Amino acid sequence: MGLRKSILSFLLVRESESKLVSRLFIFEFFQGAAIAIVFTTAITLFLQQLPINDLPKVFILSAFLLWLSAYIYNKLEHRFSGIKMVLVVLLFNMACVLFFLVLIRQDTKPWFLFAFLASFNILYLLNNLEFWGLASLLFDVRQSKRLFSVVSASDLPAKLFGYLLTLVLVPRIGSENLLWIALGCMLVSLLLYPRVAKLKEIRSLEHAAHQPHATHSLKSIQAALTGNRLIAVLAVVSFFSLCCLLVVNVILYGYIKHEFQSDKQMQGFFAIFLGTVRFITLFIKVGVTNRLVDRFGLKRSLLITPVILVILCLTTVYFSMQPGYYKAAFYLFGVMALATDVLCAAVQLPVILAAMQPLPTHQRLRGHTLLKGFMDPFAFLVMGALLWLVTTLEREPVPAIFGLILLALIICWIIAASRVNIFYSRALATAIRDKTLDGKFFSITDKESSDFLLEKLRGASQEDAFGILNMVATQQLDIAPFLETGLDHASPLVRLRSLQLIRDKQVAGLVPKLRQLSSWPDYAELLPEILDTITYFNPSEDLSRFLDHPDLAVTRRAVVSRLLHPGPESEKAAEKLAGWFRSGRKDTILAALDTAGRTHSKTYLEEISKALHAEDPQVQAAAIDAAGRHGDPQLVSALLDRYIHSGRKDPGVQQALLQAGTTSFHAIRQYLLDTKCRGPVARRLIALLGAFPGEIACPILEECVEKFPDRAKAILPVLVQHEHDPSGKQDLYRGLLQTDLAASVNLVYFIHFLDKEYPGMNLLTEALRLELADIRTNCLNLFTLLFDRDKLRRVKTGFELDTKDSVANALELLQVAVPREYATIFIAVFEKASAEDRIHQLRRIAKEPLVSEPTIIKNVMFDMDYTYNHWTKSCVLYLLRKRPLPFDKEFLRPYTHTDNRVLKQLAEIVISEDGLALT
Repeated sequence: MGLRKSILSFLLVRESESKLVSRLFIFEFFQGAAIAIVFTTAITLFLQQLPINDLPKVFILSAFLLWLSAYIYNKLEHRFSGIKMVLVVLLFNMACVLFFLVLIRQDTKPWFLFAFLASFNILYLLNNLEFWGLASLLFDVRQSKRLFSVVSASDLPAKLFGYLLTLVLVPRIGSENLLWIALGCMLVSLLLYPRVAKLKEIRSLEHAAHQPHATHSLKSIQAALTGNRLIAVLAVVSFFSLCCLLVVNVILYGYIKHEFQSDKQMQGFFAIFLGTVRFITLFIKVGVTNRLVDRFGLKRSLLITPVILVILCLTTVYFSMQPGYYKAAFYLFGVMALATDVLCAAVQLPVILAAMQPLPTHQRLRGHTLLKGFMDPFAFLVMGALLWLVTTLEREPVPAIFGLILLALIICWIIAASRVNIFYSRALATAIRDKTLDGKFFSITDKESSDFLLEKLRGASQEDAFGILNMVATQQLDIAPFLETGLDHASPLVRLRSLQLIRDKQVAGLVPKLRQLSSWPDYAELLPEILDTITYFNPSEDLSRFLDHPDLAVTRRAVVSRLLHPGPESEKAAEKLAGWFRSGRKDTILAALDTAGRTHSKTYLEEISKALHAEDPQVQAAAIDAAGRHGDPQLVSALLDRYIHSGRKDPGVQQALLQAGTTSFHAIRQYLLDTKCRGPVARRLIALLGAFPGEIACPILEECVEKFPDRAKAILPVLVQHEHDPSGKQDLYRGLLQTDLAASVNLVYFIHFLDKEYPGMNLLTEALRLELADIRTNCLNLFTLLFDRDKLRRVKTGFELDTKDSVANALELLQVAVPREYATIFIAVFEKASAEDRIHQLRRIAKEPLVSEPTIIKNVMFDMDYTYNHWTKSCVLYLLRKRPLPFDKEFLRPYTHTDNRVLKQLAEIVISEDGLALT
């Protein structure tokens, strides 16, 4: 378990996400392995049968097929949900593999070899579109930053696995029969599909068009390229990087065709070479890439790949032009092909995606689609045409010529990559200005971006400065330089925001600067907040020099500091506070109350108590706040008494009770126990406990549930709000659940009986339906406490929508989340079906109660097995005004003493001998 947690922590995967991530990983693993096997088989057969000069023609064919595939995919995703598109693509890819497997005997025909090799790009593109289309719906932007690299990493070990299978099996079964293995891997993915589709996250998805359709038309492509300079320059970088990869591969394939004559040798080399590439890529992508930008910055990270390739290219071209160095040139091109593939996949692409983060969501998604849906096929087309032209002019590929082409492409790549940082900074500045950059969806991961924002803050307007401070406050970076710069800003509001963030982010290192600012005249209006921040980090700070300050707010903070931490000036501070109370002036009395509340001294209890009854509302409010801050039991008792008798919710008293902390808990607990949690005040106090910390409020609430189970319906929502763990009291909550479910069964029979036999009692019938709705809410709260919280929240949402489909979906999910013994009865009672159908279902799973009019009346009035609401009892008494009672009227005597006025009055009427009717 410790190793598992360590692995999840290293991969930045949370426990709640591990199931989804692992299933997606495994599901994609076998598809990736199949596609890897298809590629090694296709490229081996192609190189064995056709000259290397024909490879550029495959690039051209692939370009058009990729555009066509992307277009069809975008059309289909309007008709199918994300998870269904996964199945459609999987079945299509299996059909393609089966198609080439059937026609494998045509492996000497050029049309077959061209189509077979070009189809690999189609399979790979569709697999990526469906998988990332689904992932984009499953994960939000913050999750994608953590999980996309992990989920996408399944492609690498899958290909490594596929290449190893190739290496082991080719000598035994031959190249052609490998397609059976590929088909088998896809079949495994198909068998895993139901397990993926049943995941709660996927089942909750609704159909959504999740891909921006940037490839639908030339106009939309032009809009994407010209509408945003950052997207355009990143598209150029992506174009040149793929062009370089294609050229390097053509050169390498030429050497491979020359070196290896048999298909087994050739396929063995591809397996070893490509397996090594995937292994290195996996290591770099998981362990290095997410830390690279932090170290080198965006611009340098983008330049790493082309700079390394320039060095390798110059070295390789030099040796390829030297006679007698054929083998050395072969190995050097192999190293360059390996480096290009690894660095493009593990470094280049993630950095390009990270560079789009400042863009609004729709532009960012359009950019992603543009890169894969348009620029990749365009690179295939351009390089296919160029290489075809070169190979047409030369009978055999000349490495030196290809090397010069590669060098020119890399230089263009470097130029484009050098421009990215300029447009990235502009996009960042635009996002700040236009308020489109949300800190929740943006991550500053490099020093260049941090330095840019810091420089921008120095000369920013008040509005932009607020935007920058709020944004960096959400980031995992050293925020101290930003807050120090914010303190130096010309705007007092920016300075104030910086002070707030210094406390929120616990930046104690800026206390020395705050001490300096406390003596600067320019900061006089912020001096109270500066002193608050200083004493927040250093409560014993000596503020004696401010005891005679002309600003009362400053003096008040100095008095509090001296009284809380006695010293040479403490007596003077006490005299000032006493003088404020005696002054009779409103402003000094308010200051005195605030100070007395913060000092927690019993010396001023009488003054605070008197102020609680002051005529001035402001003085009363200050006294309430002071009583809460002070926390003395006598003052808290007065606050609670005020809360109880106010007859309405008083936000000031509620806040004061919250501030009093533990003292309030004891007082509230005692009141709830004394009143048995009955009455409107008790309900208000139970609701108030929802605002207290759960670790203290929940034990009180649970004690009340245990002692007064009939009041559970008022208490359970607060326990759910606190996400209380009931592990120590499972039997208590399960007992309540069984009681509620049994009562719900009875109510279904009661309602059915009244509808059928006594249609005139519709008032009582509706009251019982309300009771049934209460039980449903109660059961859902109990389910949420006892079982899977996430699933039950979705179930509640389904019931709140209250449509036939939403309730049906909610019940289906509940059946998965809740044990059968509870779920079966709950579903039978609360599904949207006719009364007859529900009765029929209940007769099969629960004991049928004896139902009659007297039975129903007695159950309601005497709370037999369930505590009914006062309103339901009032409905029964209203109907009994002129009916014979099924019991002695003296049994109703207790209701004449109830707090509920309607119930009390109706009980008195029914008991009276003359049977006075209501008017």
